[in-house]
Amino acid sequence: MKDFLIGDRLGEGSFGIVYSGVIVPKNVNLDENVRKRGSSVKSLIADSRFKEKVILKQVKIGVQGAAECGEFEEWFNYRLSRAAPETCAGFLGSFVAEKTNSRYTKGEKWLVWKFEGDRDLGDYMKDRGFPLNIESVMFGRVLEGLESIKRNALIIKQIMRQIITSLKKIHDTGIVHRDVKPSNLVVTKKGQIKLIDFGAATDLRIGKNYVPDKGLLDPDYCPPELYVMPEETPKPPPEPVAALLSPVLWQAAAKTSLNWWHISPLMVD
Repeated sequence: MKDFLIGDRLGEGSFGIVYSGVIVPKNVNLDENVRKRGSSVKSLIADSRFKEKVILKQVKIGVQGAAECGEFEEWFNYRLSRAAPETCAGFLGSFVAEKTNSRYTKGEKWLVWKFEGDRDLGDYMKDRGFPLNIESVMFGRVLEGLESIKRNALIIKQIMRQIITSLKKIHDTGIVHRDVKPSNLVVTKKGQIKLIDFGAATDLRIGKNYVPDKGLLDPDYCPPELYVMPEETPKPPPEPVAALLSPVLWQAAAKTSLNWWHISPLMVD
């Protein structure tokens, strides 16, 4: 297991807490006192020896559904890191804390990603300067000589093109994200928009994380229908059988409709 230095808390969801961090080089030994949150940690993270930045998610302990959600998120990240790596943040793996100390609690699970950027699309959209505040990130330059309306339209078009392209690629693998929203779209320094947080995703080709009468949905972005498939859809059979039968069901149920509804509010925003 690699050693990590945990930095600032970036956000929190129902099932996990997200932190920035760095991988501790093998030739660096950290005193236990240095691991405690505070200015010493921030100064170490800024140290040139700590070159590999990461994002870590602590799966909550004692919260119903958290462990299950963490397992699903790990599975989908591994799957997409092979099938469509350009669509999501680079997944580095997971670890379970072996002992309790100032940062970890024994038995808790952590997921680790390559650092892709410290701002998501929601951060940009909250700013009054949107979409101009993301222009130079998306295009690498300022679009000069254009009317304001056309300039804004080009920026939005570039954002939506990337989101739709990524969704199509994951749909081609059989995966539906089910929680597409600005806070789950990280913006990299190179202007790439990548999907994150696959805890609610489902793989309809094998029935992974698919239960007909159950689903995790954000009320601000979910469609009028509550589920990714019709409510009368039967529970999936064992995975080998599901893999054979799912293509027919997949096509019949308009597999992408849920995620396309999710991105509609983004366009309105």
